[in-house]
Amino acid sequence: MNSDKTNIILGPPGTGKTTYLLGELDKVLNQFAPQSIAFISFTKKAANEALERAMVRFDLHEEELPYFSTMHSLAFHELKLKRNNVMNARDYFEVASRAGVGISFEAFDDFGRPQGYQKGNALLNVVSVSKIRQKSLIDAWEQDGDDCIIYDEVEDFNQILEEYKKEKSKVDFDDMIIKFNQRDISPFIQVLFIDEAQDLSSIQWDMARLLGKRTQINYVAGDDDQSIFEWAGADVNQFIELKGRVKVLNQSWRVPAKIKDISQKIVEKISKRREKEWVPVEGAGEGNIEFINSLDEILPLLYKGTWLMLARTNGMLPPYEELCHYAGVFYRYAHKSKDFKDIILAVQDWIKLQEGKIVTAIRAKNIYNFMTNAEGVLHGSKKKLNALDDREILSMDKLKEEFGLMYYDKDWSEALERISDEDKVYVQKSIKTDNISEPRITISTIHGAKGGEADNVILMSDMGYKAFSAMDVSEDMEHRTWYVGVTRTKNNLYILEPETQYSYEL
Repeated sequence: MNSDKTNIILGPPGTGKTTYLLGELDKVLNQFAPQSIAFISFTKKAANEALERAMVRFDLHEEELPYFSTMHSLAFHELKLKRNNVMNARDYFEVASRAGVGISFEAFDDFGRPQGYQKGNALLNVVSVSKIRQKSLIDAWEQDGDDCIIYDEVEDFNQILEEYKKEKSKVDFDDMIIKFNQRDISPFIQVLFIDEAQDLSSIQWDMARLLGKRTQINYVAGDDDQSIFEWAGADVNQFIELKGRVKVLNQSWRVPAKIKDISQKIVEKISKRREKEWVPVEGAGEGNIEFINSLDEILPLLYKGTWLMLARTNGMLPPYEELCHYAGVFYRYAHKSKDFKDIILAVQDWIKLQEGKIVTAIRAKNIYNFMTNAEGVLHGSKKKLNALDDREILSMDKLKEEFGLMYYDKDWSEALERISDEDKVYVQKSIKTDNISEPRITISTIHGAKGGEADNVILMSDMGYKAFSAMDVSEDMEHRTWYVGVTRTKNNLYILEPETQYSYEL
């Protein structure tokens, strides 16, 4: 990118980076057509937020902002791909089957890779990282390979994957970026915004340079101190070394003074970074930091405010879930497909319907998801309801008469039979103690909580042997991870003292 045309925006925690970028967007809209402006973000969530905020703030339609998207989405459209051209869960399962390994699909990450703990996931990760970092397979395996896989397995898996994609005319997320770069098909863009730039991979930086080749103004925003996806291929060094006019957003609107102090001690351990000064939020107190020996110590506090319950790895999260069950408080588990929010809404809406109140069709569809065909509802009724506009208003009588509802006179615990008995006990308890529709508590790894915030954060200082031993190779990455963890709170930080020798010193 031409440094004379590039503005580098450094946004420490809670400094309103997206809001600032929208202010700059306001200025350039006076000079350039919306269709010639690209606003690219690393995650789909962040890209959608920027699009929605721009549409509302500037009274624009989505069609007028065709380049507000992730890089993968932009490449998808410019390559004129269709959905059936993109690898999905069924495709990856078939590849794993041909390779004779297991693979699981707990979630898909922002690089389009299925997340899980089986051998297929580990093999796919090495193959993907080799492309993202533009390294050989053997280099990727030596640097990022799991102990459970050998190099011959990586090579065989890669060959099977590539043959399958060729046979089925499929591409994965990495292929989209690589093909975009190879064909140099960048659309005509005059102004380029790139948000969360610290998380871009090597091939995404190549794409960024192509997008910025003919632009008149570039805005590249991020915070290298919050780059925590190096393990997945992010190339933070390219952000640190980027040339241009630098502006530091120096006022945090979230982080109080005491939290700023502890975060500063962490960030000062990072060996390679951009220096940036910022000040904590004013007028909201200094914040509070407490070291606790047991989760029981926060039990009485869980009934007020929002919470982020964080740990370094997925395997350390179950004690948080057990605590929430015991306390009878609603929570969201960021790393499981089961979302208690849907269960809770179904229960509350069922009670409303039995009281003679109404619900929207989208909420009725959620209720039907927890009912069994031929018992709770007539065969074909779910399909008929799903065809209805989400905004339609429905009563219990209408569901009974027009949409095959048969369990209308039963208690929710009988009618919503697809909810497990264990979950029913928990929901019954929670309705009495925490009768809300939106969970106040989120259980997550630190990585899963990036970009989030809460009134209270509890952070386990244990980190597990694998993450602890990896500090010998990439200490900076670990410091950045814990920096992100402590700066999620708006008020209180509770640090759970370690139970093992494999912990991070806070």
